[in-house]
Parts: sequence; structure tokens; C-alpha cells
Amino acid sequence: MTSSPSSPTLETGLRSLQAAAFCGLGTQHIFLACVTPLAMALNLPGWLFSLVLAGSGLAWIAGTRWWGRPHRAQGPALRTALSGLGLAMLILAGWTAGLPGWTGTWPASAQAAVLLASRSAMSFCLAGIPVLAMSWLAAHTLPAERAGTLSRYASAGALGMVLAPAIAALASQAALPAVLAATALLPMWGAVRMRHWPQALPPPAPQTGQSSGPAQAAAQNERPGAMPGIRPPGSASQGSSPAWPLRMGAGLAYGAVIACNLSLSFLWPERHGMDGAQALSWSGISLAAAGLGAPLAQAWMRRRPWRDDAQGVRAGVLSAALGLAGMALTPWAWLVPPCMGLTGLGLAWLLPHLQSAAMAGVPPAQLRAVASQMAGMQGWAMLAAPAVCVPLLAAGAAWPALAAAATLLGCLRWCPAPRPLSRLT
Repeated sequence: MTSSPSSPTLETGLRSLQAAAFCGLGTQHIFLACVTPLAMALNLPGWLFSLVLAGSGLAWIAGTRWWGRPHRAQGPALRTALSGLGLAMLILAGWTAGLPGWTGTWPASAQAAVLLASRSAMSFCLAGIPVLAMSWLAAHTLPAERAGTLSRYASAGALGMVLAPAIAALASQAALPAVLAATALLPMWGAVRMRHWPQALPPPAPQTGQSSGPAQAAAQNERPGAMPGIRPPGSASQGSSPAWPLRMGAGLAYGAVIACNLSLSFLWPERHGMDGAQALSWSGISLAAAGLGAPLAQAWMRRRPWRDDAQGVRAGVLSAALGLAGMALTPWAWLVPPCMGLTGLGLAWLLPHLQSAAMAGVPPAQLRAVASQMAGMQGWAMLAAPAVCVPLLAAGAAWPALAAAATLLGCLRWCPAPRPLSRLT
């Protein structure tokens, strides 16, 4: 049996993982939409709110390491991660419901501690979803199909990012505790959905007419052009740690998302002279356009896949950098959503190919450790990107996006010409 994306069993598993990604990212972005009214209700100082954001990044890093331990069964671990995410939302909803009464009398430091604990618990649980999903998909797909399959998985999370702001807007007239409690049902449903996940599948079969010897297995798992010039992550000299350019590229991509959001928030009033209501409307349109980039990238990769991971990384870097620069420099508001869509398209090409390259040549037993380290770069980006971008905002709203575009272009130097297959055998 060949484990390819057309296999019914793998297709069932992929759809379950897509549901988990949708529930996880959808829950997170609904919470982020509720952060502003929650902060206003708490009247927290800015430094306490920054501490909450930093704590969520540290919790994400700790979560990727925890869920990346190989002895944890993937099915129960995914159900636990989703259930924990829903439970954290329920606890936050209950605490918010008590703000007009007994919890509202707490000092600001205690209020911030509760918010920090809830947000950290959500980040810790949410970090397990990409780690477990990416390692499972990498273990059950052929290397030539891996980037496309990872892109299909990521497109479901992007759909959650698109729909979450709309759901939050529709629920804006309801009480905040009710919105948080209803949101908790989303990951709970995802945990129930994971009961039908086919955790154990046969390994990918060798391609027709090819032997299954060690040399051929190495050639099959490290396909031509899979980021040449970088040692295979599973080599004896490197263990299960991805090469630093791949980890750095993932960190820069995640940091670009944060920088883009920061620039977008301040560009509307600074350059386009919009008030709060207009800025909220245009921000929603722009973020929705960015989220649509993932399914467009997935459709492209299914019809016309890139020749290798290096080519996919190049295309992703150039598209994302061009979109970020266009969004930061254009004087016309109507051009910002198309630029955001181009940025989303580029990042949806870049990240799956970086992840695919990081897992090339890795034994199945070490795939989860590699996925953990790649996903952990998002937590480091959550810590580093605000520290870099906030001072840049003093010079102008466009500077964080421009800095992200410039640093992304640094990934191009890590993509030399592809090696022929004969050099791998």
C-alpha cells in the first residue's frame, strides 16, 4: 500500500488533522479578537500586557518540546492538546464572567497573572497540534509529495484564521464570557473528531521499479534539490536537529507574520487617515486576503508542484517579500489587501517547503523531534519580533514590514543550485 495523498486511509487522517488545525487556529484568533475588550475591561498597564504576550511565547516553546517527546502516542496526545485548549478557554470565560463581581476586586497584578496563566496554557496546548500533525504527515507521505501534503494541512489552519475574525465580529454584541465559552466548544469538537484518526498506517512504499536498499532509501527520502548544501537533519553528525538555516528561515517567516500585523495596525491611521471603524473594516479585509493565500498556494502546488524544496523556498521568499514591501510602501488603501494576499501566498509556499526540507533524510523515529524544533521557532519569533518591531514603529508604521521583507530575502542565500539525483546515490 502506498501512502500518498490519494490513499483513502491517509486522506482520512489528513482531514482529521485539517480539522484539528482549523479548530486550534480558529480558537486562537477568536481569542485574539477578544483581547482588546478584555484588556479594556481589566485596565491593565502596558508593561503587564507585554508580559502576558512574552509568556505565551515561552509557553509555546515549552509546549513544542513537551509534545515532541517520541514516547507520547500521537492520537491521545492530539486529543489532550485540543481538550486542554478548550478547558483553558472555559476557565478564562468563567473568570471573565466574575469580573463585575468578586474577581473584579483583585489587584492588577493578580488579574494579569490569571490572564497570563490562561494564555500560556492555550499556547502550550496549541503548540502540540503542528508538532504532532507535521511528524505524522512526514512519516506517511513520500518525500516528493510531502510539501504539497503539508500545504494542504496548513490551508485548513488558514481557513480558521479567515473565518475567526468574522465569527468574532458576528458575536461582538454578545457578552464576552459567552463568546469565550462558545469558542471553547470548537477545540472540544476537534478532540471528538480525532477519535476517527487512523494513527497507524503502513510506511510509504518505494516507487515502482525501484529497489528498497539503503542507498535507494536515502535517495528517495532526500529528493533532488531538497535544499542542497545543507547536511541532512538525520545524519549522524547532526542527530535529529534541523540545519540552522532551515530553523532560521522558519523563524523569519513566523516573525514576518508578526511584523506584518504590527505594521498593518498602524498604517491605516498614519498613512491613510482612517478612524477606528474604518481601520477595523480594512484590517479584516486585508487579513482575510492574507488567509486566502494558503488555499491558493495549495491549489498551485497540487496542479504545478515546484521542482524541489529549494525552488519552493525561493518562490515563497520572493512573493512574501514583494507583498510586504508593497503593503508598506503603497499610498493607496485599496492596494493593501492584494499585497497581503501575495504575502500570504508566499508564506504558504515558504513554510511547507522549509518543513519538508528539514525532514528529508530523517528516520521515522526522529521526525517528531525535528517537527518540534521547527514549530518551536514560532515561539522564538513571538518573543523576538515584538522586541525588534516596536522600536521600528517609532520611525514609521511601514518599517517593521520593510525589515521583515529584507530579512526574508536572506533566505535566498541558503538555496544554491539543486543537486542531481545521481550525487545522492
